[in-house]
Amino acid sequence: MNILWLCNVVLPELAEELLFKKQYFGGWLTEACDELKLRSDWDLAMCVLVRIHLVLKLVF
Repeated sequence: MNILWLCNVVLPELAEELLFKKQYFGGWLTEACDELKLRSDWDLAMCVLVRIHLVLKLVF
C-alpha cells in the first residue's frame, strides 16, 4: 500500500535530513510515523510545507 501523509509540521527525522532545527512537539505524529515504517508492505511518503531552495528525494 502506498501512503502519502500530508502534515503541517516537520517531524524530527525529516528535519534532521533537511538540516532544519528539530521541533519536539507532536510526539504522537512521530510515534505514528515510526509504526507505519515498520510495515514492510507499505510505502510511506511525507509531504510538508517548508521554504527551501532545493528539492530532495528522501526514502524511508
